Amino acid sequence: MSAGFWYSDDLLHWDFHADPDLLIYDYAPDVRQVGDYLYFSASRKGRNCPILRTADPLTEPFTEVSAPFAFWDPDMFCDDDGRVYFYWGCSNTSPIWGVELDPETMTPIGEKKELIFGREEELGYERPGNNGIVDKESSVLYKSMKPFYNEATGKLELPPQMAQIPGRTPRRCRHVQRRRQALSRARL
Repeated sequence: MSAGFWYSDDLLHWDFHADPDLLIYDYAPDVRQVGDYLYFSASRKGRNCPILRTADPLTEPFTEVSAPFAFWDPDMFCDDDGRVYFYWGCSNTSPIWGVELDPETMTPIGEKKELIFGREEELGYERPGNNGIVDKESSVLYKSMKPFYNEATGKLELPPQMAQIPGRTPRRCRHVQRRRQALSRARL
């Protein structure tokens, strides 16, 4: 993770807000607004994972609300009736789990339940790859990116037109570039 987050008022121009106290070494974060708070949770293996919240992520720090149990690949959901549910799981050997959370304390109400199981014997498409064999050479993504992959360095080397993706340049950098261009024109 990036020790912070990107935010935008118009979904076209983005700014980065550094937050080094965010759990940068945890994995697969989930961010949700529930009521007046923005909640953040991320995966940890083998120990309880904290659920953090803030009323304003730009001016207030995230604080821990609870650390109810260990989970992997979380997803918080607030239903129309105000009830909060928490789902997690990302494995081909264990199910996706779910539990209702108390919306004030973000602690479980009741026991976790096994919700969705893999059924590869019944549904062949749930197996990874072709009959259980993953072949990266036949992957559409791999085929499209292969021309840019440098096997000697192990890195992608994108052409300049692919590196200039709209919205990736922070807004203030574009303003600086525009000011410099205007100044250089004024000097001519």
